[in-house]
Amino acid sequence: MPRQNAWIILAFLFTPALLHPLEWALIRHPYAIDKMRQEIDSFWKKGFYPVGLSVVPPPAEQSGSYVLYLKGGPFTPARWTIRRYSDLTAVREDIQDKVDSGWTPQDISVTGSDLYVLYLSLTNRVKEWRIEACGNGLEDIRNAVEPLFREEFIPMGLSLCESGAWVLAVKIDGLSVRRWQITECDADDDLVKDNTDAAVASGWTPWGISLSESRLRMLFVKFRD
Repeated sequence: MPRQNAWIILAFLFTPALLHPLEWALIRHPYAIDKMRQEIDSFWKKGFYPVGLSVVPPPAEQSGSYVLYLKGGPFTPARWTIRRYSDLTAVREDIQDKVDSGWTPQDISVTGSDLYVLYLSLTNRVKEWRIEACGNGLEDIRNAVEPLFREEFIPMGLSLCESGAWVLAVKIDGLSVRRWQITECDADDDLVKDNTDAAVASGWTPWGISLSESRLRMLFVKFRD
């Protein structure tokens, strides 16, 4: 498992399968939210925007805040923010307030005591959003996402723990995907890079992440032209 600040995976691919040049990065940041925000800001200033978030609290060996970044792709957000919710009874109301203020919930991370939500500010309006609970197996997640996908929700993020999983899905005005998939592999730098590079070369956009017990699950989508 990578050491603190050692997990830095960067890749750039531009193939005929992609309408937009796409650069991606998967970075391990500190667990502390203030330090995490500072480091995300540094990547933001380099043109990377966060699309995936998985927070692993101490004392886990892999403790840290893992952020999936894109540069290029189908849109450019104007702003980003991360909220940490300790009062889970107020989460849905607060997320809706953020949506009403023009923010798009992009990914979620449940740590047991807290819920983290990554938001992006897009020009596209959010029409509807949902967070659904399901089992933590790949087939459980697929069965939870597929009915939402058929209703034109975009699978945005996921979070796993021993007891289950949570899936974030959003309907966004003027933005839709034609395919989606979820993959799983060991959280090994070379393996993650090779798998993600291969997916991007085939036209997939890495879109959400969840790290649990040294296993990384990643959402991919293919946007409509």
